[in-house]
Amino acid sequence: MRDAVFTVIANNYLPFARVLMQSLREFAPDVRRFVILVDRLDGSWDPAEEDFEVILSTDLGLPDSTWFHFKYMILELSTAVKPYAAQHLFERFALDRLLYFDPDIRLYRRVDDVLEALLRHSIVLTPHLTAPIRDGKRPGELDVLRSGAYNLGFIGMRATQETWDFLAWWQEKLFTHCVVDFAKGLFVDQRWVDLVPGLFDGVGILRDPGLNVAYWNLNARTVVKGEDGYTVNGRSLCFFHFSGFDPENPERLSKHQDRFVLEAVGDAAELARDYGRLLLKNGYADCRQTRYAYGWFANGKRIPMVGRAVHQVDPTLPARLSDPFSAEGYAEFVAIWNTPMEMPDGRRSSLTRLAYRIYQARPDLQAAMPDIFGADYARFLHWLLTSGIQEHSLPEELTAPLSAALRESEGKGHTVVPAILNNRITQAVLKARELTATHEPIEAAGLNQMTGTEKPARLTYLAAAI
Repeated sequence: MRDAVFTVIANNYLPFARVLMQSLREFAPDVRRFVILVDRLDGSWDPAEEDFEVILSTDLGLPDSTWFHFKYMILELSTAVKPYAAQHLFERFALDRLLYFDPDIRLYRRVDDVLEALLRHSIVLTPHLTAPIRDGKRPGELDVLRSGAYNLGFIGMRATQETWDFLAWWQEKLFTHCVVDFAKGLFVDQRWVDLVPGLFDGVGILRDPGLNVAYWNLNARTVVKGEDGYTVNGRSLCFFHFSGFDPENPERLSKHQDRFVLEAVGDAAELARDYGRLLLKNGYADCRQTRYAYGWFANGKRIPMVGRAVHQVDPTLPARLSDPFSAEGYAEFVAIWNTPMEMPDGRRSSLTRLAYRIYQARPDLQAAMPDIFGADYARFLHWLLTSGIQEHSLPEELTAPLSAALRESEGKGHTVVPAILNNRITQAVLKARELTATHEPIEAAGLNQMTGTEKPARLTYLAAAI
C-alpha cells in the first residue's frame, strides 16, 4: 500500500520536524515523509538537503490563500491547513493511508499496528485521557474538556469515501473557525473533532497506552526502560508527544502543566533529556528566533495577533483588498481598529475597536475591570498603555488614540490608579484567578514603595487582588 506521514511547521520548528522525520526514517522506512511549511523559505536551510519532502502551504490550493494566511496566528494556521494538506497529499500522490504527527513527536518503534488499524477504520484518533484525573493539578479533566477529547497531534486516515466526506466537513469548519477562543468553546481543530465519532462511521479510537504518551496522560501511564526499549504500562512505547517541551529548560517537562517535574516521571526523564539533546543537535538554538514570514506587514510592521481577525469586523474587506499584508492592508487595518466603539447607551466612546476586542478576549480583564465604559474607563486605558502594549505587541499607530483619550480623561480630573499599583493589582487578580484556593504569601514590593515601609508586606493573592 502507498503510505505517507506529514507534519506542519514554520521555520522555527524545523529542528522538531527533523527529529520526528529521523525517527520515521528509522521505524517506518517505507512510508513517504512530508513537511508542510506554513512560512516562506528564508534561505537559512535547503529543503533539498533534508530527508523529507517539503510543500509550501501556499501550494495547497487553500481558498482565499492570502487572507487564510493573514487571519490566523501561527498556531491556528498550522492546524487549519491540516485537512487541506491531507486532501492534497491523498490526491497528488494517490495514497492509500496517511498519518499526521505534530512536529514535537518522536517515534520509538514501528507503526505497523497503527497502519493496520486503518484497514479496519477510515479514521483513527487517540484520546487525551484513558483514565480519570483526581489530583487537582493542571491540566485536569476540565482543561481537557476545554481543549478537546482527542489530541490532534495525531490522526490517521485511509482513502475512503467516508474520509473524503470528513475532510470536506473539516475544511469547512477550519476555514473560518480554527481559533483559540475558549469563551466560544473553540480550541483550533481539536474541539471540532470531538464531533467526528458521532458524525462519521468507521472512526477508530486507539487506546493503546504506548500511543501519544504526553504530559496530559502521564498520571496514568508509567514509562519503563528495558532491554528491548521502552514500555508504557507493559506495552511497547510507540510515540511520545513532547508538547511544550523546552530543551533549554528540560526539568519542567512541559510549559503547559504543573503536575510533573522531570525527576518525578521515572524513565520518561531519560526520554525527555535525550529528545532535548537531539533538538539542540538539529539546530534548535539557531531556529528558535527565526522570523515568521506571515507575522509582519510588507512595511515591516508587526501584525498584532489580537487584530488578525479584522475581516470579522469589516466583512467587506477581503472582497475589496486582495493582499492584507500590503501597505494598503496596513492602512485599512489601522483605520478599522482605531474606529471608536459605541457605548451601551449608543454614545461614542474613546475606546477603539481594538481596545474592546482585547477586552473581550481577556476574561481576566473583564473580572478585574467590569465597567470599562464607566468607573474602570481610565484604569483600562492605563493598563492598555502599559502592560497591554507589551502583552499584545501594539504599535504606536494603534495606541495613539488611546493615549489621547487618557490625556483627555486626566484633563477632566479623572483619577488613575498609580502605575505601580495598577500593575500589581492587575497581576494579583490574574494570579488569584489562577490560584483561587491558595494562601501562599507574596512580596508586595510595589505597595512598600507607596507606603514607605522597609519590611516587605506579606499578602495572600486574594488580599492583593482586593
